[in-house]
Amino acid sequence: MLFSRSKKTQNIIHSLQYDRCYAKTDEKGRAGINVKQHLLNVAAVCHVLQQQLPLSLQEDGGFAKKSAAVHDVGKVSPGFQLKYFRDSLVKSLPEFSDKVYSQFSTDHSHIGACALWAYAGAEDPFHCPAIAQIVAMHHGSVRVAPAPDDTVNPLGGKAWSEQRKQLIQEMETLYGSLDFTFMSTAQRDFIAGMVTISDWIGSDETFFPPHGFPDRTDLNAVARNAVSACGLCTPELIAGLSFEDIFGFPPFDIQEQFGNLVNKPGIYVLEAPMGVGKTEAALYAAYLLMSKGLNQGLFFGLPTRLTSDRIHKRIDAFLKKICTPVTTARLAHGTAWLKFFENDGSDALRLFEHGGEELSPGNSWFNPRKRALLHPFVVGTIDQALMSILRVKHHFVRTFGLAGKVVILDEVHSYDGYTGTLIENMASQLTTLGCSVIILSATLTGERRFAFFSKLHKAPESPNLQRSSGSDFSNAYPLITGKTINGKFFSEPAAAPAGLSYAVCVEAISDIALAKRAVEKAMGAHCVLCIANTVAKAQAWYDAVSAEAPEGVFPIGLLHSKFPGFQRSKIENIWMERLGKENDGDQQKKNRRPDGCILIATQVVEQSVDIDADYLITEIAPTDMLLQRMGREWRHLRENRPCIMPEVLIISGDPTDSDSIEGVYDAFGKSNCKVYAPWILWRTWQVWGNLIKVELPADIRILLEATYDGQGKESEVSSLVEELYEHFKSMRDSLACKAEANLSTVTSMPVWDDHDACATRYSDLPTTQALLVKEIDNTGDEAELTLLSGERVSVNRFQPNMAVTAKLHLNLINVPTWLISRIDVPETPLFLTKHFYETTPVLLWDEISSEITMNSRHSDFKYTPMKGLFREAPVISHEPETFNELENREKIHDIYLSDYEDIDVFDKSRFDW
Repeated sequence: MLFSRSKKTQNIIHSLQYDRCYAKTDEKGRAGINVKQHLLNVAAVCHVLQQQLPLSLQEDGGFAKKSAAVHDVGKVSPGFQLKYFRDSLVKSLPEFSDKVYSQFSTDHSHIGACALWAYAGAEDPFHCPAIAQIVAMHHGSVRVAPAPDDTVNPLGGKAWSEQRKQLIQEMETLYGSLDFTFMSTAQRDFIAGMVTISDWIGSDETFFPPHGFPDRTDLNAVARNAVSACGLCTPELIAGLSFEDIFGFPPFDIQEQFGNLVNKPGIYVLEAPMGVGKTEAALYAAYLLMSKGLNQGLFFGLPTRLTSDRIHKRIDAFLKKICTPVTTARLAHGTAWLKFFENDGSDALRLFEHGGEELSPGNSWFNPRKRALLHPFVVGTIDQALMSILRVKHHFVRTFGLAGKVVILDEVHSYDGYTGTLIENMASQLTTLGCSVIILSATLTGERRFAFFSKLHKAPESPNLQRSSGSDFSNAYPLITGKTINGKFFSEPAAAPAGLSYAVCVEAISDIALAKRAVEKAMGAHCVLCIANTVAKAQAWYDAVSAEAPEGVFPIGLLHSKFPGFQRSKIENIWMERLGKENDGDQQKKNRRPDGCILIATQVVEQSVDIDADYLITEIAPTDMLLQRMGREWRHLRENRPCIMPEVLIISGDPTDSDSIEGVYDAFGKSNCKVYAPWILWRTWQVWGNLIKVELPADIRILLEATYDGQGKESEVSSLVEELYEHFKSMRDSLACKAEANLSTVTSMPVWDDHDACATRYSDLPTTQALLVKEIDNTGDEAELTLLSGERVSVNRFQPNMAVTAKLHLNLINVPTWLISRIDVPETPLFLTKHFYETTPVLLWDEISSEITMNSRHSDFKYTPMKGLFREAPVISHEPETFNELENREKIHDIYLSDYEDIDVFDKSRFDW
């Protein structure tokens, strides 16, 4: 709210003494403790939090404690007292009996900022002291509007201003003089987050009763108990553990080297091939940093919920080895809470029955999404961390949650220019907050690697990072690169694991030809993995393979994002067991690997999924993605392989036969050109088109740089190629600009709510979640539903039930909004309003015909447990007479079944994120 700075004569408004101004109400709405006591409570909590910080953040923690001691001085104001404590105010000052609170400002955080601004003697209305900004922020948003004169009538005039000043002076007597200097945005956000958390805990009546404590109560002891009860105390680490003590096997050379080099907070990039233990290398380095007291806590960020779920189990095993008492990691993503309801909800029921009650309202302090990062150890999607730098409410709470931690970011090559730009900004900010940022990738380009260091102080002018000897190792592979906040860059080559040769072939073949090839290999005992770029293509391949394969001879599977959660989880578990790592001590598990099988999947198996195939068929994709897909082959040592080397078939037409953009799209596949930038596909085809063998890891750097380095700078390029490149460059630059515009520092734009739908990914393909059911008996306000999973549930618009909500969520599926809107306007039925906040229409499935209806309207959607949700292509009455007609029909099929119309080729958010 803006107020005039006019100095005109104003009516005199009498004030209460600050120690008679109340801050909290009890359960019956009566006045509780006064503002001063609340400030003392919150400052005590902040002091406890300060003591837990790494040494590098202790000074900022001291600033936070002083800020906490004045954060609510704005409650000493007539508007706030009238709104919440009218009876008490009128009893002491009857002149307020005929006034209403709307005559005054009630925004106590803004009033407090004005008081501190005036106390600092600041004259410039556009340069607010940091402590005033922090006080203004503690209820969610950064303030940028000019502050009013602290003595204007809406704030209570001179008398109330004087009381606020006296309260500030008393807090200075207790906690030391306030500092009114300016600071970096990162420092300010960290302190604002710490003050906000202290306020949340200091306002919790479980620990701080609304009517206060008896005299001589040790507030520091109360605060220590409160912080501990909230789970904010980092468990003690067992000192002196070796790599083998933690993981049960001796380290590879690269794992030992990484642990030796990562010895101070900073940014570190580990580039190494798939399957060599980058995760263990990063975790051991994190253990060493934490055990030395340089960092406290851990955040492990991944691109998808599936990869987060998988890594979460490994992090829990790691924590059990290093912590005393034994602790577990917090899983943080949009559907993490569903993990409690796996195995028929038995985990959740145990929590309820034995008092843990993680899911009961208010009983798990970390349940609200914005608090998840405050847990000492967190695994989740990278979106959770990115919200610390975006324009969302309480983004600074996440900043505090990450500060001082080891932050490990895996699979960073998978992000587009939008999310990649956000990650670069976040990595730079985190280093100023004492973090050690560890970046892992098997397929990072030199340009992307350099970008992580470009925003740091004294960044080099070129990406050729050098060792002190002057030798350039930037093109080595594997490679360890790093820089501490005030240190020098280093770039160290690492020992490469034993090489593996892959036979490579690029062909343009039909779906039927692909099916014949896959079946032939599976009949020869190969475990075949087929990776398509779209769900529609994966389903078409599944149909072709099912038609070609002899019935019951070997297993065939399909995995993509168009299955409801319960079904997808079953499929994942089956295929992880079939193609996962063998356990030498478990003979039954060793025997689960079939003698021949075919798994058809989309990008959901591309990275951080430990499956091991013998033969790979893949649609063309950018080089880094092809290398990741190849990492799913020969991943583990096995005896009696059905082939002498892994083989890769890349499906693509020849774009050089084209004389138009449309011809290039046809060569690569129109849907593929909606998924990946056609220019990158062109460069990839140029690099891979004539290869017959690839040696990994030796060729990884060569293949990556040949694809991405020097793009568009060839001396002789056709106008067609130039057009592709210019479009790519334009979109890449546009994404970077969009990302920069959404940062929290851009205060001229609106602030979003803190939720998973905020702009951590770029997307122009909106989706709608839909609930799939077999039967529905509904009266409007309530309904009986038979879910796709077969469970029968009762729902109504009045009574929430978390166990039922979990079952409903496991039967959801995401559908492009433009497709579902062609059936009918998507709306949430009344009987589901207690279970979903997002628009969630109901889709009714006919088990016999597989058809899907919505609001009794027919659609072209169908569902089967084996294929998931799919659309039917137009029926053509005659069989294809020629191969060309067959190819054309496949193109029509792919175009019709695509989820995309005029969709931007840079939109990767559709892929299960």
